[in-house]
Amino acid sequence: MQSSTRIKVSDLLMQVGETDTVHFDSIVIGSIDGLDAKGISWSIHLQSIDNSTLIATLENVTCVIDDISDVSRSPFKRHVAVSSLSAYFVLSSSTRDFNQEDDASIFPINEKSMFIDIQDFLYEAIGLQTPFVKRTPEEEKEYTKLQEDVVDDIDDDSSMTGAVVFRKVDNS
Repeated sequence: MQSSTRIKVSDLLMQVGETDTVHFDSIVIGSIDGLDAKGISWSIHLQSIDNSTLIATLENVTCVIDDISDVSRSPFKRHVAVSSLSAYFVLSSSTRDFNQEDDASIFPINEKSMFIDIQDFLYEAIGLQTPFVKRTPEEEKEYTKLQEDVVDDIDDDSSMTGAVVFRKVDNS
């Protein structure tokens, strides 16, 4: 069975600067826990940088995750949307140096088949959207309102001027 997340890239690697965009709709990936039956939809833009490296940009990744609230333990559907995320795909034989300050992930190109598998890249993109505390939409509205009220209370408190006071300390 061929993976729906594999893309042949040999033609791109033969022509430096060549680009391609591929669209996927309603692809179900079993390794993504709670993925709704509608699956994931996305586009991926690929560009060859040299004969051993591609830069890939996931665009408009959308899916729904069946999740459970950390607050009430109620089940809910969490909508995930990733507008854009980039990564490198590199042949293991590549000698290319990567900028240490570039935070893009690096994934392998299968040298034998000249395919990339973007499943792990998708998994990362969706995982980065997981909130620290999962809340239902109603709980999120309530939490946001509570946070606004706290900020309003602080702003209304005239005793809190925000001024920094420096005092000389005599250590003698």
